[in-house]
Amino acid sequence: METPVKTISPNTLHICSAAEALALLRKHGGHGSAAFMRSLADAVSDENNHITGTVGDFNNLIDRFEALGDYFDALRVCDFALKIYPRSATLLAITLNTCARSGADGETYLAAAESLGRENWNEPRLFKDAAEYCRTRALCCPPEQTEAYFEKALSVCYDFQRIFPLDERGYMKEATVLLDKNRTADAENVLRRVIFEKITANGRPQPLNAANCCKLYLTEILKKSLEYDLILRIAQKGLSFSAAEQNSEHMGYFSYRLALAKTALVIESDYRNKADIEEALTCCQRAFDLVTFQSYADDLKRCYVQLCENPQNPIDLKTHRLVKHVLNTAETASAPTQN
Repeated sequence: METPVKTISPNTLHICSAAEALALLRKHGGHGSAAFMRSLADAVSDENNHITGTVGDFNNLIDRFEALGDYFDALRVCDFALKIYPRSATLLAITLNTCARSGADGETYLAAAESLGRENWNEPRLFKDAAEYCRTRALCCPPEQTEAYFEKALSVCYDFQRIFPLDERGYMKEATVLLDKNRTADAENVLRRVIFEKITANGRPQPLNAANCCKLYLTEILKKSLEYDLILRIAQKGLSFSAAEQNSEHMGYFSYRLALAKTALVIESDYRNKADIEEALTCCQRAFDLVTFQSYADDLKRCYVQLCENPQNPIDLKTHRLVKHVLNTAETASAPTQN
């Protein structure tokens, strides 16, 4: 059992570095430790303590305050760190991120970032977080200011794409803003372009790994769609991108969507082609082996039974390699009731 943290009176906590503050926050911060976290932020902000640290040290400390939900003190540390590193794109980015997540007014920080000139934003995260800050402001500001914030968010996205053309987050953020504006067709065009076409960078067309764009397309635009052929194409692209970056979570999701679409096409064809049924079963099995969410696994088990126990081309479950409890589910569903 951890030793309870004693209440610390204001101005009695003395530290000398952001790294030391982070170590203390990791050890003692969290639920029920608000007084300690406030005292720690006081100590960091106290000029008499002469806190030192790199940009990375302060970034990690701020990130920890955020992770604990203490946005107020995170912003206080941001202010202190920016006095030391006023032109740091990294610190301006995490500060705008904190404002976006907490609903705080970040206009001063956005103006500080703009004063550097976007050509000097050498950190892609600053583009991402500046765009997200403008987007969140657009969603909560007075109606007469909404359009201006949306346009500023899009402007940041366009410069993001121009300066870092192979970073998919610039396109993903643009699509998200367009969806917020109910411009679904425009968002779809952005996503299609980066998923299926090459991006010009350094004067030549280059492929872009757009796994997150594929997921955004499927979750936000095609979530309830019956365009199964398009879903298959995007899920297959997503699988290819995810394999390249070895992202198992993405691979599970795209395999899941691929299996659902394959199953839907088999049902739509009234189970006429047994080879299609076999292929859909294989997709379901592969997806089942990869998914981590129970709801996905349950959906895939239902697809398995639906594919095998069909009226046109029923398949003997015992002839297929199945996950044990999928087989049990199917056999239980078809077993006669015992009197």
